Amino acid sequence: MRFRILIGRQKDGTYTGECASLHGCTAEGKTMEEFMKNMDEIIKIQLGKKRQNTEPSYSKEIIMMQEKD
Repeated sequence: MRFRILIGRQKDGTYTGECASLHGCTAEGKTMEEFMKNMDEIIKIQLGKKRQNTEPSYSKEIIMMQEKD
């Protein structure tokens, strides 16, 4: 997957940025390499959270009980 990342450089020389398509996906780093590593990690974390939220909110036991009725 590809994501567009907005990157800025602060007065102290650090890099900060965000991935606008993933809520809460921001990172920073002292170098561009460190920033990109941190951004990669946070994107993986955010995608993992989204996958967890797509699981059904019911259990198989409830479905089986409904089928018996």
